[in-house]
Amino acid sequence: SIEYAVSDVMEAAALGRAHQFDAIVLELGILHYHQDLDGFFSVMRMLTANGGHLVLNEFHPVQRKLFWPEGPKNYFRDDLVEADVPNPDATGASLGRCQYRFWTLGEVVTSVIKAGFAITRLDEHPDWTDPAIPGSFTLLASA
Repeated sequence: SIEYAVSDVMEAAALGRAHQFDAIVLELGILHYHQDLDGFFSVMRMLTANGGHLVLNEFHPVQRKLFWPEGPKNYFRDDLVEADVPNPDATGASLGRCQYRFWTLGEVVTSVIKAGFAITRLDEHPDWTDPAIPGSFTLLASA
């Protein structure tokens, strides 16, 4: 069976241990919206059942921090960046502004480990338009 829970992810810890999942899947463009990466992965670990898995498929920090046109151009930059909220609507109407932070790959891996996950695999994938640079990565971890 599949159970879906719609919630502010940082408040999902309130769901309690009765709402643990065998697999947590996070896909493209999640992490930079969280200013507390350790807290985020702590919640992910709480939501992952013992023996369960975390699958994180995310934009590669090198692509986002060094090669993305709107990126900070400094891999180790750690301040917040302000930008428009992405709008999937074809009109492109503004949804307002938001702040986000680009994390390094080391910060992501370290936060996953600190949360109590064991990383079993980390694959890096080429960018869709320039295969000479990293575009995304997939991290598999077990609880």
